[in-house]
Amino acid sequence: NYLSKFQMFAPPGISTESVKVRMGDFDKEDLTEQASKPEVMGSAITEYKNHCEGQQAIIFSPSIIHSKRIENEFNSHGIKACHLDGKTDDTTRADIVKAFRAKEIKVLTNVDLFGEGFDVPGIHCVIDLSPTLSLGKYLQRVGRGLRPDIGKDIATFLDHAGNVYRHGLPDQ
Repeated sequence: NYLSKFQMFAPPGISTESVKVRMGDFDKEDLTEQASKPEVMGSAITEYKNHCEGQQAIIFSPSIIHSKRIENEFNSHGIKACHLDGKTDDTTRADIVKAFRAKEIKVLTNVDLFGEGFDVPGIHCVIDLSPTLSLGKYLQRVGRGLRPDIGKDIATFLDHAGNVYRHGLPDQ
C-alpha cells in the first residue's frame, strides 16, 4: 500500500526520429518543436478529458516555451492550468502549489521542476510530453502519480512521449 495502482496510456505522440541527442538526452529545442505540434497538444487535452477529466494532473514539458504553450491550451479549453519553472519566484510558486493542493488548479505544467521532492498525493494523472533517455527522470515523473491518497483508486499516466516504450512500466 505504498504505491497506487495505475493505468498507462501511450497515445500516438511525439516523434523523436529527427531529434538530436545532446549530453546523453534528447535536445530540448528539437523536442519543443515536436511537442508543440497541434496534433500532440490537442491529443494531450483530448486524452486528459477522456481519462482524467476533473482530476489533478501534472504535465512534464521539454521546455519553458512548451510548458507555457500547453498551459495556454488547457486554459483555452476551460481546464484551469498553471505553469511553474525554476525562475518562478518562491511566493508565486508557493501560491500556485497551494491552489493546486486545494484543487483550485487542475493542471500544473513544468520542466524538470517536479521530478524530485514534490509530494502531492492528490495527483491522479501524469501527462508526459517530454521524451527522455534517462530512466531516472522517467521514474521520478511516474513517481509523482504513484503516491496513494484518500479517494484515489488509480493513477493514470498519459505517455505522449513514448517513455514507457523506452523504459518499461513503472512496476517492472
